Amino acid sequence: MSDKPAKKSVFTATFPGTQSAISMHGNGGMRIQLEIPDSELGQAALLLMWRNKNLKVTIEPVEEVTYGASGSKKGGWVE
Repeated sequence: MSDKPAKKSVFTATFPGTQSAISMHGNGGMRIQLEIPDSELGQAALLLMWRNKNLKVTIEPVEEVTYGASGSKKGGWVE
């Protein structure tokens, strides 16, 4: 394992099934919420180290993702 701090975090996620998952605010910006499965928490937890940093965000849609040790395939919604 490297002693260097992580430079990026890659994980799969979906938008929650709520109307407020993507919201606009009065200052001309946007806020998003993501549903992250347990199998992706290791990578997603890296975000905690960067909460006071500016982030470069890239979103890439995927058709189907395999989650967990069971290899179950899910498309579009995370339990």
